[in-house]
Amino acid sequence: LEDGRQMVVVRHDQGLVTRFVHTGDNRVKNDMKVAAGEVIAELPASKNGEFANVVFELRQTPKTE
Repeated sequence: LEDGRQMVVVRHDQGLVTRFVHTGDNRVKNDMKVAAGEVIAELPASKNGEFANVVFELRQTPKTE
């Protein structure tokens, strides 16, 4: 992302898209297929070293006819 944050986007079947923001060590590359339960990223500790913070969203993409 432009502000230095990292993001992983997973495109699922049936038009679902999951976006994970604030990831750290991303384990996946563009257009890579992943399986359920597979590690896609390691989360970094917070600035104070306390705990990780990740934001995610699940969206349904519009159907095209």
